[in-house]
Amino acid sequence: MRQRYGKPSKWDWTLAAGALLAGLLLLLPFVPALLREKLPVVLIPVGVGLLVMNAFSLAYYKSLPEEEQKERSRADRDERNDMIRGKAACVVLDLETGLWVVLLFVYGLYQENRDIFTLLIWVNLFRICAIGLTRWWVSRKY
Repeated sequence: MRQRYGKPSKWDWTLAAGALLAGLLLLLPFVPALLREKLPVVLIPVGVGLLVMNAFSLAYYKSLPEEEQKERSRADRDERNDMIRGKAACVVLDLETGLWVVLLFVYGLYQENRDIFTLLIWVNLFRICAIGLTRWWVSRKY
């Protein structure tokens, strides 16, 4: 979710409601016990937190003068700001990928189950390749 200065987008509300709904649906009795015990504990608080954050953000946005609201909405659509946010996201993504690689190897050192470690390595390698291909495609296209 990118930082917005205007009112929360439909995507922000959908993400919050989706996390909350998924957490509640995972509490149903036909869901396997492993999922029912672990995931709702995370998804429900995240969904509620996002809903509260969106509500406060919307209330703050509506309390601003009309001119300030227009300026903030314009800033969300500004191409220069999009470019700056994109470059910042690339830097953060590079740092995150490096951290993931280090953490995966540390995880591999202290776990007996090598199958999970192998799966995590393949997922991470696929993620790195997908990021690289996306960057190549965007730089080629634009």
